[in-house]
Amino acid sequence: MVANRRRWGALLLARVADRKDKASNFSGNPRDSNIDRGSFGCADLETNAGLARLRNALSINDKSFFAHHFLATALLAKDKSQEAIHHFRTSLALNPNYASAHAGLANALSERGDLDQAVEQYHKALQLDPGSMESHYNLARVLTKQGNVEAAIDHYSRALAINPHDLDTRNNLGLLLAARGDGADAIKHFQEALRVDPGYARAHFNLGRVLTQQGSLNEAIAHFRRALQLEPGVAEIHENLGRALAMQGNRQEANEHLTEAVRILKSQPPLQPNP
Repeated sequence: MVANRRRWGALLLARVADRKDKASNFSGNPRDSNIDRGSFGCADLETNAGLARLRNALSINDKSFFAHHFLATALLAKDKSQEAIHHFRTSLALNPNYASAHAGLANALSERGDLDQAVEQYHKALQLDPGSMESHYNLARVLTKQGNVEAAIDHYSRALAINPHDLDTRNNLGLLLAARGDGADAIKHFQEALRVDPGYARAHFNLGRVLTQQGSLNEAIAHFRRALQLEPGVAEIHENLGRALAMQGNRQEANEHLTEAVRILKSQPPLQPNP
């Protein structure tokens, strides 16, 4: 019923920029002194005014790899991936060892469907900065799209080794393990995510799905109900709760949730495919 619109059961979105860059406020590589790093606030970069200021900085001096990178990152956040790719490549032409530009270029290439090139750029980023959790995370997503599940699981695991408390990474890793048939390991990751954040609705939902597959309907229904309390307007939660209730024999309440799932879907525009 909802298969062609699923969002909750799919991998979460790519991290558009490395956290180190998002938090840096232009305090990155001290050798790149061609622009005033303090003149931009990170929250301002994606606004039209922020883009204008970045373009102005480059019109004064177009040799700043740092400015090209930040303009590219802002453009990518505004879905201007082709122009972003140009500035990421320019940044790398000026400084081939800038790991964040390789990672950003990979994100942009992935968005345009150039998965092989994206993988190549993520590997270059990780060669330069093997401790980047974001690059491991995003590489794992692209590898999943290519059907290379084992390599994706490996990079999600590496990302978790860097930051064991990252909920999105645990969620995606749990989904891949469940899809591979490792339900027990998937459950451990969803449970750990809920230990860190009991209000993480996606983990409740995905844990409910695995428990349903294992026949643990009472536990599954409890997690679907909690997910629904946290995110009451999600059709897929209603659908999966309804199916679990039907399997349990509670036809009346099952029909109520399945009907609500259909109502929600009809009231919403079609979802775009997950990237």
